Amino acid sequence: MEQEHKKSQDMLLYELENGSTIFIRIRAVKKLTDHRNKTVREALLKTAQNDPYLRVRLEAIAVLGKERDDQTKNALLSLLKDNEPKVRGKVVNALRGFYKDNEVINTMIDIIKNDSSNSVASSAVRTLAQLKPVKVYAVLKSGLKRKSWRHQMQSSILNTLVDLKEPRAFSDLEKFAKDPYHRDLRTTAIRGLGRLAGETKQHQSHALNLLLDYLKSSSPSIRSAAVSGLQSLGHQDAISQLQWIESNDGKENIRNAAKRAISEIRRDRESDLAGKNAGLIDKLQDKNKALENQLKDIESKRKEITKDK
Repeated sequence: MEQEHKKSQDMLLYELENGSTIFIRIRAVKKLTDHRNKTVREALLKTAQNDPYLRVRLEAIAVLGKERDDQTKNALLSLLKDNEPKVRGKVVNALRGFYKDNEVINTMIDIIKNDSSNSVASSAVRTLAQLKPVKVYAVLKSGLKRKSWRHQMQSSILNTLVDLKEPRAFSDLEKFAKDPYHRDLRTTAIRGLGRLAGETKQHQSHALNLLLDYLKSSSPSIRSAAVSGLQSLGHQDAISQLQWIESNDGKENIRNAAKRAISEIRRDRESDLAGKNAGLIDKLQDKNKALENQLKDIESKRKEITKDK
């Protein structure tokens, strides 16, 4: 049984600074969420900077990130100078709530270009997308030139551009889907081709042809990515090729993926047809009602004429 004891702000601050175990200090950090003021903010910032245990520092940053005022923003920005990449990454995530804040936006751009950690830079890509800067595509596209282990940075940027439904990213996806780029980057781009074309309703025929061609690859990971892309694309003309994959591919997981893709495409197709049919039925019902009203008017006038005679 765990005993619950509601503690005062002063007691929590004391435990935060002097708690003998990591668990006491983490619990104090979490409980201080309910106490939002300058004193608490300064104590959490001090903990985020100096606590000997990384986990306590990260918890303090997470609680700081729940505030949206300038003082908290400045406190978080000051932590980006920390030498620990996990601290900087946690700060980058905590800054996602400062929607359209130019100072935070410019900071994310600088991190994407210059931070020594690819993981932190990738987090900055996702944060920047949520901050909604005006020229996000230009900034993210420039980040595609940055070298990273197994192209982590490029993959993060491509996924983010697809999430943003940025139609200009189609040419970037097409480029990175080809040889000689690393397999992990290629599979990210191939899946992105289907997702972007399916969601924006642009380049659908071109995406279909590209993805069908990748289905013929000797690489199982490329074929698997192509199946995923075709499912997201949702194009009916992909079904016959997916059926061949379902029956003949040498990898069971790819055969199962093709089966799911076919089912999903057909389900979406049936939903679209049902929606269109429902619309047609509504129009027919409206027309029938209009005709009924016209017939009633004609019948009413006929009775009036007959009565006058």
